[in-house]
Amino acid sequence: MLMISLIYIFVFIAGQFTATCLRIKIHRRLQIIMLLVNALALSVVAFYFEPKQSDDLYRHFLSIDAYRSYSYSAYAQAQYLSPLIVWKGILVFVSRLRSNHYLPAIIVLIDYIIFTYNYNTVSEKMNINRSVFLIYFLVHFSMLQFVSIFSGLRNVFCFFISGAILLRKILFDEKMISYIPIIILGMLIHPAILIPFFLYYASRLSFKHKLVYVVLAFWPIIIEAVLFFLRRLDTAYLNLIVRKLDDYITVRYPIDYRKLLVEFAFMIFVYMQLILLKNRKYHWPSWASKYTEFIFVMIIFMLSSFFCAYYLEERMMIFLGILYLPMLQLFRDLYRNSLWHFFIFLYLIIIVGWSAYGLVALLSHMKLLTMVFV
Repeated sequence: MLMISLIYIFVFIAGQFTATCLRIKIHRRLQIIMLLVNALALSVVAFYFEPKQSDDLYRHFLSIDAYRSYSYSAYAQAQYLSPLIVWKGILVFVSRLRSNHYLPAIIVLIDYIIFTYNYNTVSEKMNINRSVFLIYFLVHFSMLQFVSIFSGLRNVFCFFISGAILLRKILFDEKMISYIPIIILGMLIHPAILIPFFLYYASRLSFKHKLVYVVLAFWPIIIEAVLFFLRRLDTAYLNLIVRKLDDYITVRYPIDYRKLLVEFAFMIFVYMQLILLKNRKYHWPSWASKYTEFIFVMIIFMLSSFFCAYYLEERMMIFLGILYLPMLQLFRDLYRNSLWHFFIFLYLIIIVGWSAYGLVALLSHMKLLTMVFV
């Protein structure tokens, strides 16, 4: 099953590349079916992912073992998840299955069903070009890194949920109130689901109050004052948020500066695209102002996270990779000339380097030769 899944993923990418080169149009329904099969293939690959002790998934496996064993000491090791009742329920459910590896398989399957839903949402609003989808798909996977997808399950899952909600909100101006139950459920999986919504409403304020840019540029200093206040409110969920925020703004592990440099370059790359898009403002649709301002605010937030909150910036790259498709299509619609081809060239350079980095990291977590020959 693993080899079949890997072959399908390769064939899917090769098929998209061939369709782009030969200018073959893929019907939207067929694209959705192919993406759903791709979600299943990624789920199978996630099942064979072997976490290391430094990975979040390793700790989730310990918690599942704790719920499976019913021992008091094992339960005590899993109490850091106590405010996250929905996530605890998922772990309890998986503990009733034969293998812990069903956890990443199930979550990744849901993630990429949401990914397919997001593609359908954007394609309802825009006519997605073949080359745009191929670049987006490759950028998405090179951005997220497979280790982040398969190990950082809660954070990635919540960003997929918030990405789906915000795309509907921005593209179709839907009421946020109808999504509140889903947001609350997401908060009980990981409190980081609130970050994208905070940035969205900050982007709405930024149209009238440019001070928002200053606040976002110096948010690590401001958040220290907020943490000082929250530490005095002794409730389980707030204590969890305090710990998570403290983890995000305090770097406690070695930083791979090669990856940091590429991520910084990509931030500048996106910023350049935003500036070019704003020069063509008079040509774009009504929703584009809200969307580009949201991405702009997010870029400021991420750039201010470098060195002081690298862990958060790395996680926000995941969210940017989920929301990037409308921006690509908008840029292609407004710049159908050599500038678009120049950006494709830059994309391919980033994709090749980033994907190679992610593939090496993935192979270090999978015993492919053992699975194939033993």
